[in-house]
Amino acid sequence: MNPDLVVRDKEGKPYSVRYDQVNAMLLNEFIKERKTVEGRQETIAQLKSDATKQEAARIELKSTVAQQEKAMEVLTAQLKEQAAQIQRVSAQLAAASPSRGGPELNKFAKGRICRGGPAPQTVCLPAVALREGGNNP
Repeated sequence: MNPDLVVRDKEGKPYSVRYDQVNAMLLNEFIKERKTVEGRQETIAQLKSDATKQEAARIELKSTVAQQEKAMEVLTAQLKEQAAQIQRVSAQLAAASPSRGGPELNKFAKGRICRGGPAPQTVCLPAVALREGGNNP
């Protein structure tokens, strides 16, 4: 009981209760509690909104990571293919080296032709052949 609602006698002992003010007091308490609840509801709504935005951002980041991982896989595969192509071309050039009787690829080939020597053999690998594995003539 709220001490302000108690009416006391001359000796200070409780004499009566101000029942007419109880309703006003309860109404004030109810209004305070309602404001508190409304404030909490606003906070909850804001937190839910923030959580929704964060979830959307998380999904977008997850999608971006997946795309980057896929792109890295593609680049890795391309890099491995290029390395294999370099190995094939290197092997072809090594097999066709002058010491093995293959084409002569030096700056003196022109002079040999002018002096009546045999024409040098050349290896021509167009860009299409390199992209397709170096197997095209």
